[in-house]
Formats: sequence, C-alpha cells, structure tokens
Amino acid sequence: MWKRSVFESLKASIRQQLDQHCRNFSLQERQNYCLEQITRLANQNADPASMQRYIYIMHALNLQLQTRSLSESQQRDLFSLAEAILSVAGIKAKRSRLAFLFGELHLIQASLHQQAGQALHAAWEQQIAIILSGPEIAGGHRYQSLQSALQALRLGFANQSLRHLQVILNKPQSDTINAQAILIGLQLHRLRADWLGFDAWAHTYQSRLPQTEHYQREFSWESQLAANRRQESDLKAILRTIRPQASHDKPGYILEAFFWGHASHRDEHRSSLPKLKSLRQRKGLSFHGYPIYWRCANELEKLYDQDIPLQHRLASAKKLLEWRSQLPGIDKELLVLASLLRWLVRSQLKPLARLLLNEYRAKSRLLSDQNHEDALSIFSDLKQKSWLWLSSPLKEDL
Repeated sequence: MWKRSVFESLKASIRQQLDQHCRNFSLQERQNYCLEQITRLANQNADPASMQRYIYIMHALNLQLQTRSLSESQQRDLFSLAEAILSVAGIKAKRSRLAFLFGELHLIQASLHQQAGQALHAAWEQQIAIILSGPEIAGGHRYQSLQSALQALRLGFANQSLRHLQVILNKPQSDTINAQAILIGLQLHRLRADWLGFDAWAHTYQSRLPQTEHYQREFSWESQLAANRRQESDLKAILRTIRPQASHDKPGYILEAFFWGHASHRDEHRSSLPKLKSLRQRKGLSFHGYPIYWRCANELEKLYDQDIPLQHRLASAKKLLEWRSQLPGIDKELLVLASLLRWLVRSQLKPLARLLLNEYRAKSRLLSDQNHEDALSIFSDLKQKSWLWLSSPLKEDL
C-alpha cells in the first residue's frame, strides 16, 4: 500500500527533476520525456517505481491539454494503465486515503473532453471524479461545485447550474470561487432573459464581489450587456468600451464585441468594428489565450469578403459550426451561432438560415425552460421575415 507522505515527496521530486532536466525542452519534448520514463519503469514493480510511473502518466496527460499530440487510443491506454497501477497498489476508490488519485485522473479526462467540445462527456467525468474521490477531492467541494455549475451551464441546464451556485453562495465567503459564482449567476440570468432575476442577483451579491479591477470590470460588462439587451437598444455604448484605452480594451471583450457587432441587424455596428488584421498588429494585444474564439472570428470575417467564392465562404461557415462546441462557454457558442445566422439572413441563404435559426431557438428554449427563444435578445427584427418561419421549403429556395 502506498504511503501518502512518500507519494507527495516523490511527486515533488519528479516535478523538480522535470523543471531542471526539461528546462529548455518544448512542451512536446517534455511530454515525450514523460512517455519514455513510463516505458523505462514498465518492468519495475516496487512501490517507488509504480508511484513514479503513475506520476509520469499524470504529467503526460496534463501536457496533452497543451500539445494535443496523443491519439485517442494512446490516451485510453494511459488512463487504463494509471487505473491499473492504482488498483495493483491496493488503493480503493472512495474508501482509501489516496482515493483522490482516482478523482484527479478523471478530472484530467473531463478537461480533455471539454477541450474536444464534448461537454456531456466532460460533465460525466467530473461527476465520476467527485464520486470516486471520497471525502478529499481536488480543489475541495466548493471548487467542484463551481465546476459543476460551469459544466451544467455549458450544456444549457441553467436550473441545475443555479443550484450548484447557490450551494457555493449559501456560505458568505470572500474568495475567488465565490466571486466566479456571482459572475456566472449574472450571465445565467442574462441568457435566460430573466431581468427580474438578474436585478435580484446583482442586488444580493454585488457587495460580496471583490473590489479588484478584474471582477469589477466583469460585473460592469455583464451589467452593460443586460441593460442593452433588455431594451434591445443599439450596441454603440458597448462598442465604445472596447476602443483603445477604454474600460474593456482587453482581448476577450474585444472578441465578444466583435461577435455582438456581427450578430446585430445594424450594418453600422459591424462596419465600425476594427479589422482583425489591425488587432493582430496592435502592440500589447495578444489573442493567444482565445485560440478557438480567434479562429471563429477569422472565419466569420471571411464570410463578408465578396472576393471569396461563395462555396469557400460556405466552407468557412461550416468551420464555425464545427468549432462552436469547443468554445468554453455557451454564451460564446450562442454568439457564434447568432453571428453566422445573421450572415445567412443577410445573404438570403434561406434554407440554411431556417436550419440555424431552429438550432439557436432550441438552445435558447433549453436555457430558459421553454420561456424564451432568443437567449441574446438580438433577433426581434427576424419576426418580420416571414420566409424564416415557414415549415416547408419554397420553390425559390430550391
């Protein structure tokens, strides 16, 4: 049976060894080194060797989140090997003092599923991690409640997400978990177009939000979006906040505003947005932290380039459909869908527009318990386009 103190000491030693030996390695080279160590230790069955092997597996899987170089079969083999090592060591899920190791393994699986756009699989693995870990779970139970809230909201299960948030906020602690729960709740009520709920949530919890620039900026952004969408007013005020040196001149907000501008029915909002090429060239502005969102923005911009043949622009549109599930939040997925839908409507691509409108409406109804069909409150103008609402195709569509 493994001893906790020995395991933790060995884990720290290997981390230090990796930092020293692989200091000048790329992430891929570091992962390859871990795989080599896993193979080297294959025939050594003593506890220290099996512990080492398990630790190297965890490092290799964590690095997979950044390298994405392992095949699905390689990932499955590593997971199976790690579970086998724990079982041979006599560690029992849920009951042993080291049961949390099963939890950590499944949390990595959850992260890999989430990265691949498999939201339901990610939520499933995260719950398995909680079950198998027993009383001790990575990050603690409040952190896992936050992750459960995020997973549920990503799937569109707003009520389930709200219950997890309330578990966190029932204890008035002032920490990062509490702050994130408050902001998630604001977004959740906005996407449900529940303005009374939004106001009540803001009134109840704003005073508990840390007075740091980051959290106050986030609160301001959600409040501005809510104020704008509940009145379905234009986006000028929001677009002003992303101008250079303005309050929300940050990569994440700029990209979000980019999609809001393209989803709007007002052409002047889209035309007032900065071109992605100019954003890429701005000093001190990096979009590396938003790889999928940035790629979606690039493909969306191509849709409006009349010099690109229609068949190639439709290929870009399909990429948006493929990538949207890999975005971290349902709010971002909805914005990508809305921006694409707006282009289809502008382009009079009627069958495709009807298809995507139904997808957008279905996600909106799921979020709002069937109460609303427009989660972003941005498509009231589409009611005037009778061709969008026909259940059978017109001859002119064919």
